Amino acid sequence: MLLSTVLVALSLGWLVRWTLIALIAWLLGAPLLLRHRRVERFVVRAIFHFRTPTGRDAEWLKWLRARCDRAGCELVGVPVARDFDWYVIENSQPNAFAAGRRSIAITTGLLRRMHAGHLTQDELLAVALHEIGHHAAGDVRHGLVVWWLTWPWRTVRLVAVRLGHGFPLFGVGVLLTPVVVAVAIWRVAIEGHSTGAHAWGTVAVLGAVLLAAYVQPVVEAAASRGSERAADVFVVRLGLGSALVAARQQLDRLDPDRATA
Repeated sequence: MLLSTVLVALSLGWLVRWTLIALIAWLLGAPLLLRHRRVERFVVRAIFHFRTPTGRDAEWLKWLRARCDRAGCELVGVPVARDFDWYVIENSQPNAFAAGRRSIAITTGLLRRMHAGHLTQDELLAVALHEIGHHAAGDVRHGLVVWWLTWPWRTVRLVAVRLGHGFPLFGVGVLLTPVVVAVAIWRVAIEGHSTGAHAWGTVAVLGAVLLAAYVQPVVEAAASRGSERAADVFVVRLGLGSALVAARQQLDRLDPDRATA
């Protein structure tokens, strides 16, 4: 978030005296607007390609929501399934996602495997309850806000990684980045100490660059594992832990390279 803020501030520099106001609007706009259900619906549809189900998909999701309502979520302090917005994503990979305060999406690939009999009804129910579990744990409540506040830095980092894969010399430069940044931090600190200047702000920004580039992915992976465990515990408390395990095993056999959410 810090590095995204720096990038946005630099990109808004042409506004001169209005730069600070524009930066504050960027920082506060998403947290305030995404509290509203209509804004969240617009965002998940426009950016993440969630869509309202139709036809057979709509019938399956209607059934799935009813089953989730009867699963006893309210007994463990979670709103009933009809209080969430349910969507479908056009994706051949079998998966499901929770987003924002009230959004759940099931991929068409997962529904097709249900249609084909590769998953039982209880297994599909367990997968859906796992996504409700993410909402129960609160770990996706601020996910859309975090996405907004981090996408500038993530975009720059993604471009750098792709350039590193495509151009070997650029990749060498990316690998040398921590060395360059560490040397820069050392020089700034030494020169600031010798001249009596206050260089800690520059040191802090350079240190944040180093941490964000190499520590952030590790921290994010650890947080993701914790989130998945919390959602799994929720399903276990509803008595469908074995069905969730069976669903994952079956999907792993059918799609060994699938990514989970």
